[in-house]
Amino acid sequence: MNKKQVAAALTANGNTDTSNVIVETVSGVVAETENKETPETIHVSGELPDNVVEAWKRKYGDVNVVTVTAEDGTHLVGYYKKPDRNIIANCVNDASAGKIFEAREFLAQNTWLGGDKRQQTDDDVAIPVQIELWRSLNFLKAVAKKY
Repeated sequence: MNKKQVAAALTANGNTDTSNVIVETVSGVVAETENKETPETIHVSGELPDNVVEAWKRKYGDVNVVTVTAEDGTHLVGYYKKPDRNIIANCVNDASAGKIFEAREFLAQNTWLGGDKRQQTDDDVAIPVQIELWRSLNFLKAVAKKY
């Protein structure tokens, strides 16, 4: 994503709010934010060239682009692959044992592809990223009943 694409994604719905995290699936849609103000300058850290993201997309399928807005207004971008069965199994095991925080952390650490490293090392940035990645997991709904 180039800066124009990030700016367009941030303002696609006419919204930007420095307290929100935006999750975008490269083949999908940007999640909405709440505030209607548009900044004049958007600073982006961690953004990678489109050809790198496209290569990851071919290799891993979906690639989630997670953007966190820092207190100084800088947008910190990170790229995450779709979790495989083993990653999901570990997350489900941790979550079922009541270790939700560890499950989210495991998900973020094991799907990380690149971007601004603060998404992995700075708790103020990493925790909102982990929560949004957890929310982005899409499971099909199933119904079980006795026969």
